[in-house]
Amino acid sequence: MKILLAEDDAASRSIMIETIRALGYECEAAQDGNEALELFETGEFQIVLIDIQMPKKNGLEVLFEIRQRDSQIV
Repeated sequence: MKILLAEDDAASRSIMIETIRALGYECEAAQDGNEALELFETGEFQIVLIDIQMPKKNGLEVLFEIRQRDSQIV
């Protein structure tokens, strides 16, 4: 299973990546909303974890755009 993580806080992002990978999942991470959308376009993700308060595009904007592109994503 491949997970996309969008989190602007570097320390939180690092801990979350380590935890996700330790549980045996693949994880790619973005530090802002624009980067999250770019990564979403390049990979097949089954789960997207999005921080709501991020720079450039907030989590709700990212969610809206992802839902427009793929309504099956969790």
